[in-house]
Amino acid sequence: MDHYLQVVFQMLLLESCFDMDLLETGSQTFFALICCNQEKFRQLVNELLTKMQNEPKYYERLSTAFNKLTPFAMKFDLTRKTKVRFQENFDKFLVNVRGFLCVK
Repeated sequence: MDHYLQVVFQMLLLESCFDMDLLETGSQTFFALICCNQEKFRQLVNELLTKMQNEPKYYERLSTAFNKLTPFAMKFDLTRKTKVRFQENFDKFLVNVRGFLCVK
């Protein structure tokens, strides 16, 4: 599962050629993989944040966006309510950070 989470993380967040028509399916897959391996997700987030440390403006923006994407109190289960909440958070997340992540 680690490998798939890493691939989807890379595709959704860092590749500029991602087909946005697949966003809903991609974010659902991403959430399911996060639920299966939260530790790997945290590792991927930390690695990305570490790469951004030299750019304080982007680092802060990205860190805040990840905290809003997966708030501390969020349950990682596959209930409809949680999936919808994640989808909404993910849409906002992409609006806030995808532009500068794809350029990097």
